[in-house]
Amino acid sequence: MNLPTWMRAVLTRLQRQNAAREVPWSGLDDRDPASCQVGVAVPGPLLDRIQHVIEGVRDGNLQQVDLEAAVSDLTALSPAAVPAASAAVAELILLSRHVSGDLPAWRHREADLAHLCATAGLDRLFVFHPDGYVREAALRMPGGPARTAFEIAAIAYRLNDWALPVRLSARSAALRLFPAAAAEAAAEALLFLLDRMPEWQRWRAEQEDNGRVLDDLMMRTDVCARLAERLCTARTGRMGKRLQRAARWSGLDPFLPDLARHAVLPSVRACALRFLIEERATWPEGYRREWIDKSYGLTRRVRVIGERRFVRTSELETLIAQGAQDRSAVVRRVAADGLAVHRAALGDRMHALVERLADDTSPSVRWRAAFILKERAARSSGTSVPQPTRR
Repeated sequence: MNLPTWMRAVLTRLQRQNAAREVPWSGLDDRDPASCQVGVAVPGPLLDRIQHVIEGVRDGNLQQVDLEAAVSDLTALSPAAVPAASAAVAELILLSRHVSGDLPAWRHREADLAHLCATAGLDRLFVFHPDGYVREAALRMPGGPARTAFEIAAIAYRLNDWALPVRLSARSAALRLFPAAAAEAAAEALLFLLDRMPEWQRWRAEQEDNGRVLDDLMMRTDVCARLAERLCTARTGRMGKRLQRAARWSGLDPFLPDLARHAVLPSVRACALRFLIEERATWPEGYRREWIDKSYGLTRRVRVIGERRFVRTSELETLIAQGAQDRSAVVRRVAADGLAVHRAALGDRMHALVERLADDTSPSVRWRAAFILKERAARSSGTSVPQPTRR
């Protein structure tokens, strides 16, 4: 029988809890699903140290040096490890509760809240606590600025928490801690957040309020400079999609000409060049339902695209010529689109460039150039050419 994913997860957790009552817990195995979530896995030795800290909290003999070492190693991980760390820490706390006996949940909550108030640095671990009251209290603890990309991503991860009070606390913590975060750490965290946040349903439902959380980061010149540098030098990843999502803010606008010319990935060069040629930035905002026939209750899903206008600082002819000489057909296609759209304004100045693109190795580029040449030939002969549909 095929059970839903959430039901299989609940049954798996119950099996582990029953096993924990019978067999002493000795730490998570490297192959444990809690440490193998989507993203970067949490190292096994680090999970053992975190387990030791949680046991110390439970037994009342926690050493501050052990807590600082575990938190330091945890926050040094990549931001992509936040989902795995959240699941692993919550699982370890739940298993520690069962080892200590079948106490009511509120008794465990009171004890953990007391430990949180009495132990400095425990909030950076309890932000992943399975109890929403404890997560909320951890996010409200007065702490210094987020020091690493992992800490920035961990706070932002709580913006999609299932509990509304936790999301509100995470928003307050982000507005309080993010402005003073280091530029390098903020840029690294943004690469993770720009990729994951569109998938968060509760984040999207409160996007107007949550958008202010990233405003402070995306409007900082030093953060945008570091982010543009990473987008320019990256050799793998969906960097073009991330640039498109970051275009919601104007912080990257001064870096678009450099990205269009020097970015390693063709997707980044093509995205930046299209923004400059069109003088507008576009990004996906999700989907909405559109009626087809109300009498039958028929709807269809329509993609929603956000748009922001800006003024380019480079000449249009220079941008198109630059894109036409690019080594990637994806970028040359963007230049050919620009030629087709602005052919009336460019006139005969770009005729030699159109003829060169007509012999391009890419069929899609040749097709666009051929349309422009046919239109010019038809104009000179007095006939008309039908408008093409984009392929």
